Amino acid sequence: MPTVSQITRFRNQKRAKQLRNPWMRIGLGFSIVICLLGVIGCLSGLWFFTNLTRDLPSIEVLPSLLEPPDGVLLQPTRFYDRTYEYVILTLENPAATGKQYLYVGKEGQIEKGQFSPYIIEATIAALDPGFWKHAGYTVTGWSEGTHPTLAQRLVSDLILIDEPATLQRNIRERLLAAQITARYGQEKILEWYLNSAQYGDLIYGADAAAHVYFGKSATMLDLAEASMLTAISKTPPINPFSGSQMFKQQHKQVIQAMLDNGFITASEAQSAKEEDLRFQTRPETRPIAPVF
Repeated sequence: MPTVSQITRFRNQKRAKQLRNPWMRIGLGFSIVICLLGVIGCLSGLWFFTNLTRDLPSIEVLPSLLEPPDGVLLQPTRFYDRTYEYVILTLENPAATGKQYLYVGKEGQIEKGQFSPYIIEATIAALDPGFWKHAGYTVTGWSEGTHPTLAQRLVSDLILIDEPATLQRNIRERLLAAQITARYGQEKILEWYLNSAQYGDLIYGADAAAHVYFGKSATMLDLAEASMLTAISKTPPINPFSGSQMFKQQHKQVIQAMLDNGFITASEAQSAKEEDLRFQTRPETRPIAPVF
């Protein structure tokens, strides 16, 4: 029977032989490299996340901008004379003066002071088909100027507006979109968007747009009118007052998106495309101080 010293010497000889094996050394070296790369990757990821979230703006700014009655963006910008008594200029389409802050009701419930269900359905179908399913952001749409969800649009336009278009900004946009969705809910995000989106030159909010283009409240919009306003919101410079007729093609695209997403039937889509929409006359603006 071998002694303890003999067993120890045998094991040491076996270990030394294994270490002399080139494949063993390669495997050991490879394992060390993998471990080092893993440590470096973890440290790099930690550094990137820390840098990404450094000075991340607070989502608390959104209620102060958009929530009634004191939301800063709910009133147009006004320029006064030096006595602060007379308004020299108001940055708002004059036909939008009767606009109101409207709400998004529960599905199937239509009450006074709520958006027409058609403008809600058209907006979701054309701008964010997965609105009720995702967490406020998508993993697609990384090109510059692309904001695939309504939450991301709010973040881009109101929170990160001063940040340059970079990969870091795109990631921060998604982080903040997820935060506002979790914090305020989808109905509030949709409500804020519809009350603040641009629908043409100095036309902000769907109710303002309904007054300017159709002379009515956004609570009363029919399918054709609502889909037209949504088409304008996709590219605000292209509208019935701009002189371009491209908005008509965009209108058909929105109606098709509503049909494809199951919001309307084929007959409703055809009727909306054929409806003869009558727009208000573009109002003339006469500022008190035209030279200013």
